Amino acid sequence: MDQFPGSRSTVGPEFRGLLIEIVSPSTVESDSADIQIRLTNVGTEPFTMTDPQFDVYVLTPQGQLVWNWLDDKVIIGGGDTVIEPGNTYVLDIEWDLQSNDDDDVGSGDYSIFAVFYFPEPPALVSQTHSLVIRD
Repeated sequence: MDQFPGSRSTVGPEFRGLLIEIVSPSTVESDSADIQIRLTNVGTEPFTMTDPQFDVYVLTPQGQLVWNWLDDKVIIGGGDTVIEPGNTYVLDIEWDLQSNDDDDVGSGDYSIFAVFYFPEPPALVSQTHSLVIRD
């Protein structure tokens, strides 16, 4: 997969009473980046999700996929999580600055965003966050 998968329709960052946000540093000068996904229930009804339904994508300025969180994961059902109105579900991820091919990504400018996959389309996409990696 060279680019963000476009096979599903997308909306965002707010849809069906949910708001998705991605939080990460703007500049990284170490060997990893801490990334946080926040899914807030801004609606009036509880929302039940089955873990994980998230992915994080890192792209080059040209839109080429560098890394995504679920690339090397084996997913085993984790059960349901209920997000009550006004509450936020937080997922913390550490990216080791390696590509999906296990190559060092090196210095440069990258775009990062999160996706929450509903059981049925569309997918909820966060705002894009800029990430600068320095050696």
